[in-house]
Amino acid sequence: ELYDPDCEFADPFVSFRGRQRFIDNLQNLAGGFIIDSKVRMLSSQLNKEQEPPAYTSRLLVKLQLALPWRPMLAWVWGVRHEFDPSSGLIVRHAESWEVSPAEGVRQLLTQGPPNGLSQGVSSGGSGGRYDLEPEAASPLGTMDPIAGPLVRAARKLGLMAEAEPDGWTGEPSAWADKDSLTQKLSEFSQKRLRGFKQWTAELAAGDFDVEEVDKMLDEVIRGNDVVLFSFTSCPFCKAAKELLDAKGATYTTIELDERADGAAMRARLGVRTLRTSVPSVWI
Repeated sequence: ELYDPDCEFADPFVSFRGRQRFIDNLQNLAGGFIIDSKVRMLSSQLNKEQEPPAYTSRLLVKLQLALPWRPMLAWVWGVRHEFDPSSGLIVRHAESWEVSPAEGVRQLLTQGPPNGLSQGVSSGGSGGRYDLEPEAASPLGTMDPIAGPLVRAARKLGLMAEAEPDGWTGEPSAWADKDSLTQKLSEFSQKRLRGFKQWTAELAAGDFDVEEVDKMLDEVIRGNDVVLFSFTSCPFCKAAKELLDAKGATYTTIELDERADGAAMRARLGVRTLRTSVPSVWI
């Protein structure tokens, strides 16, 4: 209902008019050719002053196709919606794709991942394969133990927005900026307080089977092309995911704060990398 019945639809290959035709095309694609999809908003902007008024957005779109080799397409789509000021309806929907023809063909001809777009989920089976499904709440909590409560309080008091424009409700995305104070503090603590941070990570983990956790980490890292160990609320992890998404990478995410063994995994990752912070990305 947001579209004018005679709306123009355009992409790099074709242009046509008619809302119903657009709806029919989407239903045909979703009816069998596209078997899975994910969309993440990267940016958006409303331009009221220009003529005609327009809303532009950039989306990271991932699609898995119902071809025998199950290819996955992943690139940034730009969408521009132009409005009729009198009716308020969209009269032009124009798409652009931020991918080269060569890269598009490469993705189309490449065998898709065995788990499709389901990141962080084991493919099952036997033989002691790792389980990437969350088991229970982690002793790590879901936010930084110091900054997390301050962020929650600031949002509750209205000192910070309840969510960022892209829907993010974790610690502020700006903390991950290259020149931010938080970034500098993180770098300082990693250089000067490495031993203390490892000690606190092991303290949070408590008693656990070191050999079993090491074995699981080995299986996860060796069994996936790219693995990202993360906290769900961490802005640095968010930035890493956005970078991988923008490059169309297929990766497995393990949210340590959603796993009962997440603290143990973080402690053992710290031994391997000399860093207990996240993200911890393995390629």
